[in-house]
Amino acid sequence: LFILLSPSGVLIGFATNNFMKWFTTPYCRFHYPMSYGSQYNSTYKAYSNSGQATTYTTGFKTLTVDGFGTIILPVVTYNNVMRVKVTDESFDTVKVGGNVVSTSHTIITNYWWYRTGYKFPVFDYGYAESSSMYSFKFASISIKNAPVFIDPISATVPVSSNGTAISPRPASSSAVSRASSRP
Repeated sequence: LFILLSPSGVLIGFATNNFMKWFTTPYCRFHYPMSYGSQYNSTYKAYSNSGQATTYTTGFKTLTVDGFGTIILPVVTYNNVMRVKVTDESFDTVKVGGNVVSTSHTIITNYWWYRTGYKFPVFDYGYAESSSMYSFKFASISIKNAPVFIDPISATVPVSSNGTAISPRPASSSAVSRASSRP
């Protein structure tokens, strides 16, 4: 269940056949409005049930708009995109019958490139590091990203430009990022 609360979209829970997760302190998916240089911090708490196990989660999420410029993808080039760095750090405690059976610490870092008027990022790159599972990297390109009709938050584009690459390090006020479909 995803709800939009001004000024942010938050997740309050979701469920499948054998799994349910409920956020007792909602999980902030995105914060509105955001523009170049803005940062938003949030905390969340949740519990989930799967079989006999209950997992208790506490987390801290940071959204930072750290880049603005052009992204060149294998199938398309977009100008005037905004890059949002998202860091999500969580601590899980798993209990069965009231006894702690495991704990874990996970940090997931995402980079989302947004285009004005589009609901989802046009490109997403991220990686995860966890004390309880292997680390991994992922990327996705959204080709059929349905437009939404929202007025631009700001018509002002940052003036300074030093050409720093957007990825993988934090970007300057104007940058170009390249992604390739080659290994």
